[in-house]
Amino acid sequence: MTVRVCTSIWGTAWERYGKKFSESFSKHWDESIEICVTVDKTLEFDRAKQIHLDNTPDYNEFKRKWEANPVYPKNMAGDAITKWKYDIVKWTPQAITPKVALDNNPHWIDGDILIWTDADTIFYDKVDESWVEKVIDDKEVAALFRPTRHTEIGFFAVKLNENTRRFINRWAELFTNYEITLYDEWHSGYAWDIAIKEFNLTINNLNTTKNNSHPFPDSILAEKIKHNKGQFKGKYEGTI
Repeated sequence: MTVRVCTSIWGTAWERYGKKFSESFSKHWDESIEICVTVDKTLEFDRAKQIHLDNTPDYNEFKRKWEANPVYPKNMAGDAITKWKYDIVKWTPQAITPKVALDNNPHWIDGDILIWTDADTIFYDKVDESWVEKVIDDKEVAALFRPTRHTEIGFFAVKLNENTRRFINRWAELFTNYEITLYDEWHSGYAWDIAIKEFNLTINNLNTTKNNSHPFPDSILAEKIKHNKGQFKGKYEGTI
């Protein structure tokens, strides 16, 4: 079993939080664990395999559709509360990055584990394969499922097999073919739930407290990781 990680750092993310992410990842993740990052410029992150978004067929397919026909929901204009739900330009890189990570590495085999972690997370303790195995708990997918809201996908782990590969491809497809615009919300978490429900996968729900808001701090993930989401994005306490 090999564990590999992926994330996306583009736009101004490097300056706001990506550099701190790279430092804590390099310090705490076991050297055997590779990381693939989709980017729009080369970063000072030597440990990472960096793949430029513009060099990926999936992102270019989305861009061609967007440039030919930008889509906005009727209630998006001026509504700061709901705007993020429909910002498909923002969310597409996340949805396609796991597929890009698979497509650009010929060494993946069934049983390997692919992890997504948001780049606004930091790590403060050693992360190795044994801890990852504990997180996924011999299931096909581990994530923070919430009772009545879309899944919190700041971190998730997928054990590769035919069905989980199809799930990853399907998640990307919802954006590359614009299908996500047919649904009530257009962001990556909503699309993730659409895709995962199409496959009969075994699930380890890391949200053991049934927290419907921010379950990350109450989960096993908090043993090693802090997710600085929302108002905490780019703000760090203590040391890494």
